[in-house]
Amino acid sequence: MRSVIIPFLLAAGIATAQVNTASLTGLITDSTNATVAQVKIKVQSTGTGYTRTVETDPSGYYSLQELPIGSYRVTVSRQGFATLGENVTLNTAEKVRRDFVLRVGATEETVEVTATAPSLSPDDASIGTVMGSDVIEKTPLFLRNWDDLLRVVPGVQISRFTQQSGATSAGRAGDFNVRVIG
Repeated sequence: MRSVIIPFLLAAGIATAQVNTASLTGLITDSTNATVAQVKIKVQSTGTGYTRTVETDPSGYYSLQELPIGSYRVTVSRQGFATLGENVTLNTAEKVRRDFVLRVGATEETVEVTATAPSLSPDDASIGTVMGSDVIEKTPLFLRNWDDLLRVVPGVQISRFTQQSGATSAGRAGDFNVRVIG
């Protein structure tokens, strides 16, 4: 009986370790490059309507941790400054940073910011690529090894060694090299 229950308990522990959230952080400054405290940062999911609001700390930083993945509308506002808005997409386990520069203006004024951020995180130098289920389903995985998925990521080279028998599948090292083009 124990041998039947143990695999189920192990599977339950593995299932809870999956990550389906991301984080959004940043710094708010004014046109003179001075940090601005008590700025209201509002994120609203464009798909579900989920909303969360925070304010910048005395140093001008904000942090929104454990946001559900998806597309968001980020609105930055403070009395005496023009309101800023930007669309941001958060992928699984991604650490996104968006800094905003506030302009002095009427509170009714809204400035639309459109930009594409690099996939390199300036906070921790991590690089991320999201592989959707369609890529995973269409990629042949020899012996169902996860590292075969790394072949579809641009700039990644899988390192394998060969045992004396010449079989590479049994002798996987599990490491890889990433080429970053700046």
